[in-house]
Amino acid sequence: LIMKTGHNIYTKNISDKKIYTPACSETTLQIISVLKEEFPLVMFRIWELSSLNEFLNHLIAHNHIFIEAERDGIGFIYNRMNEIFPKKVLLEPNKKELSLYSADNDIIMTSLITECPAGLTHDYELSLEKLIVDMFSNKVLQAFISKGDYAEALEEMFSKYNINQSRLFRYARRRGKADLIASFLTEKTNIRLEFAE
Repeated sequence: LIMKTGHNIYTKNISDKKIYTPACSETTLQIISVLKEEFPLVMFRIWELSSLNEFLNHLIAHNHIFIEAERDGIGFIYNRMNEIFPKKVLLEPNKKELSLYSADNDIIMTSLITECPAGLTHDYELSLEKLIVDMFSNKVLQAFISKGDYAEALEEMFSKYNINQSRLFRYARRRGKADLIASFLTEKTNIRLEFAE
């Protein structure tokens, strides 16, 4: 099997690393169906906080569903989600609002950052490249994951799954976090970087 590891760079996959496909609950599958049917032209990413438990030492007890949608469509999607899930949807919450209003299985909506990596199986799925960058740049996500878990979680991701480092660092540069991520990975983990350009 030949796999892409960077821009115009391919390698023979001789490892047993897998392609990451996050698990989805029935609620998430319902949301995906609504978004694809009613908002077919709006790009979005959807994922569940509990899907990170496979990487974390301190497991997440309360699940949250994250929907990131293009800025032009986020208001319409927010209104539709509120119709289906009344009082369970938070739009662009800050840390204080999260601590006051978030509940188990609520929906947290934020704007989709342009040029963020899409999932490999479906465009709307979370890619690990995006997740890694968001761990260092997304304040909402940082409210749920302890920075003390980062090193072990990142090593687990890199050991189990194929991660396109070129794609990761392209998005990290877009978010202004490339140097921070590269230094964290080299100084705090045993991950070998191929692309920190």
